[in-house]
Amino acid sequence: GRGAEAEERRRGEEREERRRGEQEVARLRALLQAEQAQRQRANSTLVATLAEAEAEKTSLAVALATARARAQEQEREMEVRGRAREAAEAKASMHAASLASLSASKAWVE
Repeated sequence: GRGAEAEERRRGEEREERRRGEQEVARLRALLQAEQAQRQRANSTLVATLAEAEAEKTSLAVALATARARAQEQEREMEVRGRAREAAEAKASMHAASLASLSASKAWVE
């Protein structure tokens, strides 16, 4: 009687011990999964942030290239205008010179 009772109590304690161990394992597993999920969310956020930064960098590079191209175009236009103005000035001064020589020869003829 007493030996069987002690055996039954020992088995009960072992079952209880095993149940507590399994609960602890389950609790730790849940904790680990929660931690992994949190890490994954943080990684996703980081990846999204990096992608945004990359997109912004690309759009800034495009804006910069566009601004440079526009500046070069304006420079070329100014060069062309400058050459046109120089040509016009040269033409005007040649015209003035020929008028002056014409009036000089006129005066000489008279």
